[in-house]
Amino acid sequence: MYEATNEVYKILIPIAEAQRDYKKLANIHSKLHEAFTKVDQQAGKRVFGTYFRVGFYGPRFGDLDGEEFIYKEPTLTKLPEISHRLENFYSERFGSDYVEVIKDSNMVDVSRLHPEKAYIQITYVEPYFDMYELRERVTYFDKNYNIRRFVYATPFTADGRAHGDLHEQFKRKTIVTTANSFPYVKTRIQVIERTQMVLRPIEVAIEDIQK
Repeated sequence: MYEATNEVYKILIPIAEAQRDYKKLANIHSKLHEAFTKVDQQAGKRVFGTYFRVGFYGPRFGDLDGEEFIYKEPTLTKLPEISHRLENFYSERFGSDYVEVIKDSNMVDVSRLHPEKAYIQITYVEPYFDMYELRERVTYFDKNYNIRRFVYATPFTADGRAHGDLHEQFKRKTIVTTANSFPYVKTRIQVIERTQMVLRPIEVAIEDIQK
């Protein structure tokens, strides 16, 4: 968060200048020098977190039924780790026979779910930015600070299979927006909006090449 230090002091510096408080100004500029030095020294070495979308389905969840959240986890967290942790947590609460983890990222058809069970769907997501945002979010810090939109992709084919040949492969990209931005005081934030776009095979191929 060293980059945010400058924004805070932009507010304080005019106050200290108006008061002719040179001791405070000297202290502020010393702090800024320290912060900017840290930014330079840690360039390319910092880690900010890994994000997962978690959906809850089933009457056992009460008010959480049908709700989605984005969870922020430590950087090296893998999908099986958070899946195992949440499954254990809710198994202790509801009983292991009543908890099931949905292992794909497809839209959940609640009519096909067992009414007595609690279902958890966990999907790895990445921060999402429009092209105009990327022109301003240049650094690694910029792309991990004040973020509230995330994206995940679901591969599919016209005949219902998840994967097919190059000319058959479609991709559904789901973009979710959270109520607040990360970093946040909590490690999970509720999803309040979602949009979807479908990429045709040629678009899927172009995107794969660009990556």
